[in-house]
Amino acid sequence: KEKIHDHECQCSYEHLNLLLQFIMGIKVSLESLQPQSLEVASKRLQELHQSLRGLELKMSKLGGGAAASMQGAITPTLLTSFTPLSSAVAITLELQLQNEKKKVAELSQRCQELELKVSTFENIICVLNREMERSSTTMEAYNRQHRLDQDKIEILNNKVTYTSLPPEPPDTG
Repeated sequence: KEKIHDHECQCSYEHLNLLLQFIMGIKVSLESLQPQSLEVASKRLQELHQSLRGLELKMSKLGGGAAASMQGAITPTLLTSFTPLSSAVAITLELQLQNEKKKVAELSQRCQELELKVSTFENIICVLNREMERSSTTMEAYNRQHRLDQDKIEILNNKVTYTSLPPEPPDTG
């Protein structure tokens, strides 16, 4: 038990330094995730998706009007060549959007987990700071007592030395 107490007293600075390095690493990790840029990209994808749907709707209206006015095989070729391309693009964009949403959800979950860990480490650091203050106060008290004891030892040593000296011979000169 005494060894543990000595270890805590001697290594508390190193322990706090290790915790600080770990928390700074978490901070750097959180900053590198940049969930805001993913949210912006997700919003842009949604806007592109909506504008693509609007273009598809306009093209279908134009294609429907063109089919009534145009005769022959040109209209079906035009519609079939455009419609699969736009739906393929729409499907691709939809998949990208879903992937981005998954990434955002995962990053959000990781952020929440890291916030919980940071909170836990903040509490640990708070407790360790209190321990450091208590240990520092105790060490100061021990040092004061040690100085007092050393002073007493010196006083007693001087008394013993003074009383054990033989009396000096009287001056005859």
